Amino acid sequence: MNQEFFLKAKEESKNSFPIFSHFPVSAAILLKNGDIVVGCNIEISSYGLTLCAERCALFKAYSDGIRKEDISEILIYHPGGDNLAYPCGACRQVMADLMKLECKVTVANDECFEEFTVNELLPKSFQPEDVR
Repeated sequence: MNQEFFLKAKEESKNSFPIFSHFPVSAAILLKNGDIVVGCNIEISSYGLTLCAERCALFKAYSDGIRKEDISEILIYHPGGDNLAYPCGACRQVMADLMKLECKVTVANDECFEEFTVNELLPKSFQPEDVR
């Protein structure tokens, strides 16, 4: 795993706002040009409005003009012990829409990590072209 990429995700977890769950999560997106885009989870008292780290980072990237062909991988980081912060269903669908299905997804903490592709996390996903 790219150490700089991991450290950017770890540093971003300090910006997390997990006021209710106390479960900080951050995400870092590695672009093909080597740049890194980060995001973190932000919890809101109306729970449905909470934003996960993965969606925060992807939406931030897209709002800056980055597109799926620019993205190499995403790393999702949670600083807590044995827990890995696997992406929720909504984030898996957003990744399937905004990233190539073969992009790497790494889920990590300070002790361990697991790697997947977007397609492995959400096989047979509903794709943007399915609604055209």
